[in-house]
Amino acid sequence: MNRRITSAVALAAAAVLSAAGCSSSEGGGGGGAGPAGELVTWAGDVCGHLHDGGRQLTMPEVDPGDAPAARDSAASFLDALSGQLGTLAENLRKEGPPPVSSAEDTYDAAMKALAETRKSVESAHTTLSQTEVEDPESLQDAFAEAGRSMGRAAAYEGPAEDLRKDPGLNAAFEEAPACRELDQDASPAPSAG
Repeated sequence: MNRRITSAVALAAAAVLSAAGCSSSEGGGGGGAGPAGELVTWAGDVCGHLHDGGRQLTMPEVDPGDAPAARDSAASFLDALSGQLGTLAENLRKEGPPPVSSAEDTYDAAMKALAETRKSVESAHTTLSQTEVEDPESLQDAFAEAGRSMGRAAAYEGPAEDLRKDPGLNAAFEEAPACRELDQDASPAPSAG
């Protein structure tokens, strides 16, 4: 049972991590001159921020036999994940909305979803780090509670998917080389084992 709950929290965190990506890469545009070129450049720059972020964090090894250490390890991971999501949000704010006014609402919705996901991760971190654990059973309870906090975050597809909901932005994401690389680098989520 411990393994299933640990896996559920790990999978939720991994889903957020892989969907959101969280690093900053230099440019990734590839767009030419004019409004369409500016939009492709903007999309490429956004994808540059998403490209390698998920690889910067690794899921911790959790030994349910040492409940306090397992809790601390998982809590540290969630704290780092929250920090990465914060960095991503900051980088996307620096990029600003897309250079077409028709996509500003989509950008705002993507930023809101990213903020809500970060809050879910922070809530799971707080829950986990403040829960007393002494044995595998109490660790299981702590992971279950943290998993409930991560529930919404596990369904998060990431800002790129949110931004692609706008047809013009989707076309720019399809054209930008950095976004094509991001799509190629996408890997399936780890399976529970």
